[in-house]
Amino acid sequence: MVIFSHRGVGFGSRENSLSNFKNAISNGFSIEVDLRLRKGKIVLSHDKSCEDIFEFEGLMELISEYPHILFA
Repeated sequence: MVIFSHRGVGFGSRENSLSNFKNAISNGFSIEVDLRLRKGKIVLSHDKSCEDIFEFEGLMELISEYPHILFA
C-alpha cells in the first residue's frame, strides 16, 4: 500500500513547500502535488490566489533526489 501526503500537509506550516515534502518523505509518505501554470511557469499551488508557491524545477530536483518516492 502507498500512502500519499496531500501537498505535504501535516509536516510543517506551509503546504506545497519543499520542507513539508521532505518531512513527509522522511516519514515514509509519497507526495501528491497540484500543478498550475502561473505567469508562463509551472508551479505547485493549490489555487490561483495562493501566494505560497513552489516552482516546478524544485519538484524535479526533489524527484531526482528521492527516486524511490512516488509523486502524483
